[in-house]
Amino acid sequence: QVVIPPQQTFIVASGDQGAYKVKITNQGRAAVRIAEKLEHGELIDQGFLLSGDRRRLSFLLGSEAVFSNTLSDTVYLRLRILGSSEPQTRIEAVQ
Repeated sequence: QVVIPPQQTFIVASGDQGAYKVKITNQGRAAVRIAEKLEHGELIDQGFLLSGDRRRLSFLLGSEAVFSNTLSDTVYLRLRILGSSEPQTRIEAVQ
């Protein structure tokens, strides 16, 4: 389970492993904003994942999956990364 504190962003990157997919379920009460940050820095909004919602998303080579918690409640996600043997993850402050 991935826990995203308030005003924080959880980021998944595949490094040089190629394109990858993310299966995600929002297990908490707070919505999470989803975006794809392309290799050159452009951010493509993928919308929100509401409480109980599930999605399967595809991300391009060199891009990052960005899950932002802009609310004051903690976000709880079940996350499965497919197609990348060594995904890199980090938490940052919401920008």
